[in-house]
Amino acid sequence: MNWLSMLDGKKVCLVSTSSPEYIRIKQLTVLCSRICGELEFIAPRDGKAVRPLNLKRMLGVLTRALSTSFRKYDTVILAGMPQVLHPFLKHKIGDRRLII
Repeated sequence: MNWLSMLDGKKVCLVSTSSPEYIRIKQLTVLCSRICGELEFIAPRDGKAVRPLNLKRMLGVLTRALSTSFRKYDTVILAGMPQVLHPFLKHKIGDRRLII
């Protein structure tokens, strides 16, 4: 089973520290919006990429993700810098399928 078939008709939350305009994130959101039943996208609001030195945007994404209830989602996708997000969100994600 590939990861795309796991998303077919599912409710998915995509959390990214990268700008929605970053090509990889844009491709991922277009693909997910075609396959998923429902897609919520959490990303920086100012449209700029998050770099390690720009903690303000990183904290903004993390704050929005922490205030999101993941109970309504079947799958959560962490993109951008997932190794930074995962330790803070793993308790909120719980037993939902996680794609990194």
